[in-house]
Amino acid sequence: MITKIVDFLKKDGRVEKAWIFGSFARGDDNADSDVDLMIRYSDKASGTLFDYADIQYRLQNLLQKKIDLSEEGYIKPFAWKTIQKDLKLIYG
Repeated sequence: MITKIVDFLKKDGRVEKAWIFGSFARGDDNADSDVDLMIRYSDKASGTLFDYADIQYRLQNLLQKKIDLSEEGYIKPFAWKTIQKDLKLIYG
């Protein structure tokens, strides 16, 4: 699954870095688990709401899983404390 995400991001070009967190990062995911993904847009990307929705939609279709997409710097402090424990760089 991670290989598919990385291949997509390389071809797409809008994302500079990507991290997984949550159950996939911990290795305790199951068939019903979503994929928690945090991204940092590249300098050449606009990072609009359209970009965000498009990346999420295309990854969901590719993986056939719900993607919980977050952008670096836009995560609430209370959530960030939990996310930091599991955060794993997968791209960039």
